[in-house]
Amino acid sequence: MLSLGDLAKILKTGKPVVWTMHDMWPITGICHHAKECENWLSHCHDCRLLMRPNERDLSYRVFENKINTYAQGKIHFVACSEWLCKLAYQAPLTKGHEVVSIPNAIDTKFYVPGDKQAARERLGLPATNACCSSWRSKLRIRTKASTISSKPPTSSPNDTQNGSVSWE
Repeated sequence: MLSLGDLAKILKTGKPVVWTMHDMWPITGICHHAKECENWLSHCHDCRLLMRPNERDLSYRVFENKINTYAQGKIHFVACSEWLCKLAYQAPLTKGHEVVSIPNAIDTKFYVPGDKQAARERLGLPATNACCSSWRSKLRIRTKASTISSKPPTSSPNDTQNGSVSWE
């Protein structure tokens, strides 16, 4: 992860910078999601998330740091959703920089919410326990807490090189 200081050094070289935005942090002082707060639309300050909000609190100082850092060069901001792209267009921190949206490549016709209980039954998972799943190429790690299958689930895309891990 880069600090704002690291970003400033890169920008000063004149090299192209592409920043993929997954949340609002690049366009706010310190928030990853501003919720109902709209201070970021002008200049962050008096952050209600801080113990002692004031006119020159941490949100204000980081916002100032971002203004100075972003001014060091050209940044191409890429939002991973239309929602985030629209917010970035409104943000003073992105003025003078390119803002585009390249949505995540998820097939929303294939990956849709479904009946969780039916899915647990189909996959043979316990009805109430928390479960975690991972999908990875050439998975060879076997632990006491995991079940490893060399075949992908029948409901997944045609990727036979991957294995599946589930923790129960």
